[in-house]
Amino acid sequence: MTQKNIFLLRTLANLTRFVVSYVNGFFGVWCVFPHFTFGRAEMNKNELIAKVAKDTRLTRGEAGEAVEATIENIMKALRQGDDVRLIGFGTFTVTRRKAGEARNPQTGKTIKLPASKRTRFKAGKRLKEAVNG
Repeated sequence: MTQKNIFLLRTLANLTRFVVSYVNGFFGVWCVFPHFTFGRAEMNKNELIAKVAKDTRLTRGEAGEAVEATIENIMKALRQGDDVRLIGFGTFTVTRRKAGEARNPQTGKTIKLPASKRTRFKAGKRLKEAVNG
């Protein structure tokens, strides 16, 4: 095993949150965070609803309705072209993307891309502080 191969394996291990060891000609691979997805924890919508219900002492159904209404109202405002600013949390905006051209790498043909809208989110100060500690 060359030094270059060992370096590449260790780099890959650092990127994927796995531990790689090479002892007496054998490789060992262990996942550092087996309950994470590639080292990242995830929360789905049902888990969010459960936490909202617990924190606000609402029933799960009421909390679900509140979360759904919040999401729907954010989407409705963005659809109308409005920005949604939640002070401390962040800002949702819609940006317009001009029509353009791209090239299909397999065929080399030029493809026309239509104009479209994209949603953007910029984290607010309190959210940044919470994430960064």
